[in-house]
Amino acid sequence: MKQTGQIIAVVGVLGFLAAFFLMPTSVPTDQFGTDGIVNIGMQQRQMLVALGCLALFVAGVIVAVGGAMMEASAKPATVYTPDEEAAVMEQWGITRSPSGYQFGSFAYPKLAQAVAQASKSKG
Repeated sequence: MKQTGQIIAVVGVLGFLAAFFLMPTSVPTDQFGTDGIVNIGMQQRQMLVALGCLALFVAGVIVAVGGAMMEASAKPATVYTPDEEAAVMEQWGITRSPSGYQFGSFAYPKLAQAVAQASKSKG
């Protein structure tokens, strides 16, 4: 779902850019096509395509963020027994503090968060 949202957002951006840079908004008046009259109908069509692509981009961002949130919430939380908790804290150098688990200068409410940070910084 996250990747689908990203693809939709990219298509929206590409369509938006194409609308502004590739869609003509004037009609040539001379034989060489260097001079032209701005056509209101063509400008309106360009604006509608650009707004549609902008809506597609916003929808893609919403789908991608929703997918990322669903992935994050689907990960099971790690639960430690008291013996495992003590071993993990000793292994990673995490201490207990009144606000949770202390690693470095930060306190984390859950041991799994402190372990994740410790593994990032030491790994």
